[in-house]
Amino acid sequence: MPQEDSHIFQSFSLIAHANLKKETIAFKHISPNSSSSKNQTYNNLTYAHIYQNAVKFGNILKDLGVNPGDNITMLLENQPEYTIAFLAIMYNNACSVPLDIQFSPQQIKQLIFHSESKILILNQKIYTALKNHLNNIQIIIVDSIQFQEQLESYKSDDNLDRKSTRLNS
Repeated sequence: MPQEDSHIFQSFSLIAHANLKKETIAFKHISPNSSSSKNQTYNNLTYAHIYQNAVKFGNILKDLGVNPGDNITMLLENQPEYTIAFLAIMYNNACSVPLDIQFSPQQIKQLIFHSESKILILNQKIYTALKNHLNNIQIIIVDSIQFQEQLESYKSDDNLDRKSTRLNS
């Protein structure tokens, strides 16, 4: 971890390592090719999945130049990536700047400028609606194929199981 005083991430890390296989987030998944409620399924994420993806995402942010204390704007709906992005920001001891997706494009632009955020994290739907209003900020689209491939290419915590064993003994 970049800094030892990232209390929120450290607390989550302890909980995740003690509950690796426990499911923590349940969310509805609707097939992108259908609007029918018959194609809805519910997926669950474990603490291990969230932890590993938060570390990977945190390392991506670090490689993009995020330093402790930097502001990172999050403009996400109620989705699993919100938690993972928040924890990735905390992993770097940076500051999360969450914005309401119902703000107008002009309000969002002004708040991003005022916060001096280095990076904007959002999903494809929100990016499509705002892309003409976003200038001079690095953007991460969490549900893009490019980002998902980048996330998969990063290493997480290789000692996850060993740490879990040590915490549980």
